[in-house]
Amino acid sequence: MCVAGKWLGRYLADEVAGLLDKSSRPALSPRAVDLSAALVIVELRRKLFLQSRISPYTGVSRSTVSRVLKRAGLSRLSDLAPVDTVQRYERDAPEELLHIDINKLVGSAT
Repeated sequence: MCVAGKWLGRYLADEVAGLLDKSSRPALSPRAVDLSAALVIVELRRKLFLQSRISPYTGVSRSTVSRVLKRAGLSRLSDLAPVDTVQRYERDAPEELLHIDINKLVGSAT
């Protein structure tokens, strides 16, 4: 079948809509991770389980566990630690909070 025949077949089947670009993404992903398994993986990670321990517990391969955790943003243990807030001082006037060093320098004459 030539290329023109393929496009003619698409036009006859779906008219103008058949000539539009189609997604190359598969309609089904039979080997995709089940949503409940992904939730279990994420919950175990939040309880500080290591990826190597999650894999045998859930029966999912290590690479799949890694992929699920990366998608959830939990691939590193540091991602689970709470973020420290920075304490900032805001004042109305620029010189309201002034720091003066009052230590004497060693060996200086007074």
